[in-house]
Amino acid sequence: MAVDAPTAEWLRSPGLSVVSSGAAAWGDIAATSEIGCCLSAIADAQADADRLRAFFGAPRAIETLMVPGAMLSLLGRAVTIFADAEGYRAGSIVFVIGVAERDDGMSKLTVIRRLA
Repeated sequence: MAVDAPTAEWLRSPGLSVVSSGAAAWGDIAATSEIGCCLSAIADAQADADRLRAFFGAPRAIETLMVPGAMLSLLGRAVTIFADAEGYRAGSIVFVIGVAERDDGMSKLTVIRRLA
């Protein structure tokens, strides 16, 4: 597929980059990571980098919860869950990485939850 010269130049140009730092929660074992995305505005990229650092900058746990209803639509989304379980009573923002809908109207969610 042929593209015009300005588009070709844009495709060959280096990507924009932003840095979000703050490894205080991990101390000496902090890691550096690079995540690519398709955001074209530097302000949007900075906001995304800060959001990712806030999520990955603290210890996390993978947990499972039973919730009422069909919840397959939550897969791959960040949601706030309220449940009668430690860490969820006041609501906890989690990332849903697994959903198993059951015949009894319940769904088993596998989530990643920040611990701090």
